[in-house]
Amino acid sequence: MTTQIIECLYDDKVIEFDLSAANMMVNATEMAKAFGEKPSNYLVTDRAKGIIQACLSFQISGNSEAGNPFNGVNSEENLVRVNYRHGTWMHRIVALDFAAWLNPNFAVWMYVTVDQLLMGTVRDRLKRKAFVDAKIARIKNKIYEANRSDMEDLAKLELESKALSRQNTQETRDHYKLFRDEFKNSDN
Repeated sequence: MTTQIIECLYDDKVIEFDLSAANMMVNATEMAKAFGEKPSNYLVTDRAKGIIQACLSFQISGNSEAGNPFNGVNSEENLVRVNYRHGTWMHRIVALDFAAWLNPNFAVWMYVTVDQLLMGTVRDRLKRKAFVDAKIARIKNKIYEANRSDMEDLAKLELESKALSRQNTQETRDHYKLFRDEFKNSDN
């Protein structure tokens, strides 16, 4: 599985979202830094313990229909990962509550951003970009394969051109020194 980290800006501060796994994770360390806090200050609260327990209860209670935001979540470690990818990361549901704990305006920004990443234009653009990038790679490969000998000749000629440029530069310096010395001697 490839890593798909998306960086979004809130008030000129980067907040990372990891879309690699089935359950979106959010960099809580970056969220907290934006407000001079630490994730650990939130995680010890009754509020945090309550939301984590509610998430685990939701999963355990048989809510396994399509669209369940807790697929594969069976422990607190699946909801909050400390020292994961250089910081504390939270499942998006826990991260949304953390955002509300940090600041109401930030919470609204988080709700909108998560919606866009899950269902909106950002996700669509990411899919389109992956498609376009794959197509570019295929076309480049076809061009390279079809013109392999031309590409090899081109590479050789480019190397020769660079070598000649270096030689010309050195010779120009040498000629300049000769002329400079000549003119210095003629002034005397």
